[in-house]
Amino acid sequence: MAAVARIATGGKSVSAQKQTGKVAENAEQVIKTKDGKIDDTYGTINDACQTLTMFHDIGERVGQYLNNANWTSTVDNFGNIENRGSGPYSSLKAGKYSADDNFRLQKYDSTIPPEGNWTPVTPLQDITG
Repeated sequence: MAAVARIATGGKSVSAQKQTGKVAENAEQVIKTKDGKIDDTYGTINDACQTLTMFHDIGERVGQYLNNANWTSTVDNFGNIENRGSGPYSSLKAGKYSADDNFRLQKYDSTIPPEGNWTPVTPLQDITG
């Protein structure tokens, strides 16, 4: 993610805390604001990094001539792609533009501190379409 931050900022390393003025919670931590809503700073930063990283990886494979036709051709034939944040299985191809290929059944366990959480029932599977 640090490399992506440097790409997005012209090579300068920028921390999320410096840019937002907030310390990002981790993926397991729930922070509520004064009005009771959930503060998802971590999710917002993670989503941006995930999207920017995919854009970088596709653009790098497109090469010097980044235009709609070359982008579409590259994505239509990309295959496996690293999709940080969703799990180890991800791919792109013609007609499949959602990269996530991860699947597992989960159940909610209310006994997990502090307020319950999801727990796996089956192993993670690659369901590449």
